[in-house]
Amino acid sequence: MPLSVTPGRTAPLGTVEAGFSLRSAMVLAFFGAVVFAWGVPSEPVFPDETAYVTQTYFLDLAAAPQRNNWAWVEYHAYDLPPFPKYVFAVAEKFMGFSLPDRRVAGRWFRNIREPLVSPEMIRVARWPVVLFGGLGVAAIYGLGTVATGNPRVGALAALLLILDPLYRLHARRAMSDVPAEAFTLATEAIALVAWCSCLAPTLRVYRLFGLFLLTGVCLGLATLSKLTGFSAAMVLGAWCLVALVLPSVPASRRIAFGLGTILAAVVAGAAWLALNPYLTAHPVGKPPADLMGPAPAEESVAARFNRMLRHRVQVSRDAQRIFPHDALPGVPQKLVAVAVQGFGRFGPLGRWDHDSTVPYPRFAWGRDAGAVVWLPCVLAGGFILLVQGLAQTRSGQPPAAWALVVLCAVSTATILFFIPLAWDRYYLPIQSPAIVAGARFLVWLGGKFQTLVLSTRTLA
Repeated sequence: MPLSVTPGRTAPLGTVEAGFSLRSAMVLAFFGAVVFAWGVPSEPVFPDETAYVTQTYFLDLAAAPQRNNWAWVEYHAYDLPPFPKYVFAVAEKFMGFSLPDRRVAGRWFRNIREPLVSPEMIRVARWPVVLFGGLGVAAIYGLGTVATGNPRVGALAALLLILDPLYRLHARRAMSDVPAEAFTLATEAIALVAWCSCLAPTLRVYRLFGLFLLTGVCLGLATLSKLTGFSAAMVLGAWCLVALVLPSVPASRRIAFGLGTILAAVVAGAAWLALNPYLTAHPVGKPPADLMGPAPAEESVAARFNRMLRHRVQVSRDAQRIFPHDALPGVPQKLVAVAVQGFGRFGPLGRWDHDSTVPYPRFAWGRDAGAVVWLPCVLAGGFILLVQGLAQTRSGQPPAAWALVVLCAVSTATILFFIPLAWDRYYLPIQSPAIVAGARFLVWLGGKFQTLVLSTRTLA
């Protein structure tokens, strides 16, 4: 008996209307935000939250003539991404708080547990992250729905993301992880619609242009939130390669997605130049005597960007030396940690009492047992998506399910290559793709169970 991968009625692919409901997306986003907001007042302050809030002064330096301020070449400017700091600053000002100055931010690096700002300021900065968490819920609903043509997959993926202990934890912390993840998911969801539209029988140029512009905006905000947002750019590149090898697709359609991806990259680059003066600042005059780790004032944009990348690599290496208990020095250690922790304690079946400040054992059955169930679900979902993509191709539809498999593969490979430590937030980028694949399997399994029950009743 052949494997049926589309139980129930599904909508045709290649359009935004492929089972997607804006109302459902908004309801799921609102529900997610309410769940995330529930723990904001009681969530203990995490040290990195203080770092972000003490650097909110960058908002006042983002417009001319302060874009050439010496603070933009200081260590703080390239250590943490700017977009979350801007958003937190807006929230602080809206609530009447005065923003700290750069000298307060410098004190954090000498003692990360010093209470440099009030707990009230930390809580205020968390509320925008709650909203970003809701955006991620809506985006994963769209991603799962468009990829499979089945809104039940998207809705279940959204609910699983809300339940995921790691996403829920960081959706109420004033840090960059959830904003980056939310905009990464939005980038991928919108780009998938554009990908399907490029490969569909009819092509609407103006609609595509708008989709790629929006993709570029989301990609820019994802990468300005955290460098892991560049995984979305790698996914877009991989989708370009998939489009090139698809049979029976006119060359013009393949070229259209490639050109659209270039447009999105240009828009993202423009967002970087507009919102991150670190790249372009050339201060003049005498620098402050207490300037911390400044970049040379005359460096080019490319040199500044390269400095930032090298800095992140060096920070990871230093962290492995400082925290040897959590270090993942080689591929075997990373593979085991991702398989056990990534799909266990940090997957949807993980425990809700996780505390980032507690030195848990690397592997613990009481926390990682969920991987025994969840990892097979994800792998099975990946197989179903492969089969569904083949069915989509044979029926003349864009193989959006294959695009989702590529997304899962790229995200997982990126984490396996880059993850330096077994710290919870480093596992966050693999949760969403795995959740969509797992949701695909669970919906298929539910359809089979429903068919079995109906057959049993008919025979009775």
